[in-house]
Amino acid sequence: MKLRGKIFIPLFGAVITFSLLGYLVINWQVAHIEDNFIHRMARDKMDEITQAVDAASQQALGQAALFTRMPEVIRAYEIAHTGNINDEQDEKSQMAREKLRQSLSPVLDGFSGIMGQRLKLHFHLPSGRSLARLWRQKQIRVNDRWTDISDDISESRNTVTDVNTLGKPIRGIELGQGGFVIRGLAPVRGADGRPLGSVEVLADFDTLLEKLSASPEQRLFLYMDAQYLPLTPDFQNPKAYPVIGERYVGVHGVQAGAVSETDLTLLDEARSRMAVTIERDRARIGFPVRDYRNREIGVIIFTMDISEEQALIQTLSWELGGIMTALVLVIGGLSSLALSRLVLTPINRVIAFAGNLAEGDLTQTLETHQQDEIGLLTETLNRMAANLNRMFGEVVTAVETLTGSLTRISDSVDQQAAVVTQQAASVSEITSTISELSASFTQIADHASTVATLGENALKATRSGADSVEIVMVKMEEISQDNQKKLSGIVDLGKKSKQIARVMDMINNISDQTKLIAFNAALEASSAGEAGKRFGVVAAEIRRLANSVMTSTGEIEQQIGQIQEAVHHMTISSESDVRRIQAGLEASARTSGKLSDIVSSSQSTADAAKQISLSIRQQKTASEQVVTALREIDEGSRQSTEAIRHISEVTTDLKALAAHLNGLVEQFRLTPAAPDEKK
Repeated sequence: MKLRGKIFIPLFGAVITFSLLGYLVINWQVAHIEDNFIHRMARDKMDEITQAVDAASQQALGQAALFTRMPEVIRAYEIAHTGNINDEQDEKSQMAREKLRQSLSPVLDGFSGIMGQRLKLHFHLPSGRSLARLWRQKQIRVNDRWTDISDDISESRNTVTDVNTLGKPIRGIELGQGGFVIRGLAPVRGADGRPLGSVEVLADFDTLLEKLSASPEQRLFLYMDAQYLPLTPDFQNPKAYPVIGERYVGVHGVQAGAVSETDLTLLDEARSRMAVTIERDRARIGFPVRDYRNREIGVIIFTMDISEEQALIQTLSWELGGIMTALVLVIGGLSSLALSRLVLTPINRVIAFAGNLAEGDLTQTLETHQQDEIGLLTETLNRMAANLNRMFGEVVTAVETLTGSLTRISDSVDQQAAVVTQQAASVSEITSTISELSASFTQIADHASTVATLGENALKATRSGADSVEIVMVKMEEISQDNQKKLSGIVDLGKKSKQIARVMDMINNISDQTKLIAFNAALEASSAGEAGKRFGVVAAEIRRLANSVMTSTGEIEQQIGQIQEAVHHMTISSESDVRRIQAGLEASARTSGKLSDIVSSSQSTADAAKQISLSIRQQKTASEQVVTALREIDEGSRQSTEAIRHISEVTTDLKALAAHLNGLVEQFRLTPAAPDEKK
């Protein structure tokens, strides 16, 4: 390939590459702009919803605050507190409920007349019970019947518990029976500052979402965390509010079976932060819904049509790509023209000059007027031609000198070859002797290593025996301690049996006295005649019972005596066992001492064997190093012999080469040398 092709093909390749690269960069920038645009819209929508919720909760709190100081409200609470506020059917609470409905009816009617909807106003008792829901005629439905009771809402309504516990206003989103509700709660206090309860205004979260998604290109979907489903009975209809992936409940704008795996992934990601996905011409944005305690209770998915924005961005991408391609093509064309005039034409003249040099004409020169790299190349070629002319003249002289020197070198090389051959034979004999010595060291090292291994095995076995004796001593010590405990128990048993014997003696004394008393009673009964006959029978029974007790205590005393005798024998036997165990401990201690001495001796033996093995291995290593060195010397001698032979061959070749070089130089046309140069 010519230089023109080598220059213009990469140039056009670079033009195409830069065009594609520019197109890719533009597409990347456009995609980045699109992503930033969508994220900015998502952030704006999330802020819009957050601000709307904040404004609605602030408005609800402001409306609730209007009722905290109303005399009618405070009076109704005072009536309720005269009764039992923990009783859902308390009459005082019902009286307070009716008073609130009556006194606040004009306010509520005015609100509904102007706003077109009833004000959801709710009063609570400090015990966590509902006092009055004023947007209803009655409090709650029980068994499909509406009834007025102070129902307990403390378990499902944390806002009510918090506002009465903390005594501070609360606003935000809370899950209730009807789902997501925006609430504003304020505490109600008496004239003396005593907490009476709380008042609440509710705002519908679904209505707020419908206002924020009025455009057909934008839709809002609300999902609740499925763990809160027990707190929201109204959402427990899976047909109206489908459960999605066992983790979410669609509560606004969601149809059963309309959620894909992509949506589930987006929901999971949006639980903790804002997440964005783009599918064709629609963008899906998800972000968490947090209650008044800043806990994540659900996710809002916002979808919008971005086809117009995508079309504008695509048009911008094509326009920028076309402009960049045109610029690159213009720059490439101008570069090609400049290269052709300023580079290729002068290079062709240089090629012709180089061709003449190749033919052996060293007398020509090349003219140029360019002050650039081409001009520098021309001057360099002229100097090269002059230098070649001078060098070839010197080469002729050098070839003649080289021929004479090669003859003398050849004679010296032959003499060195004879000396090196004799040295190589001597080194070979020394290497054989040292190799035999190294083999002997190897056998000695193997035997020493075996001795060291046997010493280590004996040391391990001795240590194992010493450890076993230590374990035996520990176990015998434990047996001795257990035997001492048993001996102490036997002694205690002997003491207890003696105490029982003393008790039996007391029982015998009591039985003797009982018999004496029964005998005296029988005498008195016989002297009393018919009236004392029954008393005599009782006295006889008591005497018989005393005899029976004495008989039983005698048998018990006999058994106790046998127990005491057995305890005595066991005590003697245990003391004998203690002496034998102590003797075994002493023998084990002596054995342990002997084994410790054996361990020390074995350790010394093993260390000495290792030291001997190490020394022999060091000697073996040294001898191997000597053998290696001698072999290297032998190899060096052989290589020297071979090198000298090659030098002799090279010298012969150089002689032939010098003759050939002389013939080649004669082919060049050289400028005649000046008279001074010939000298």
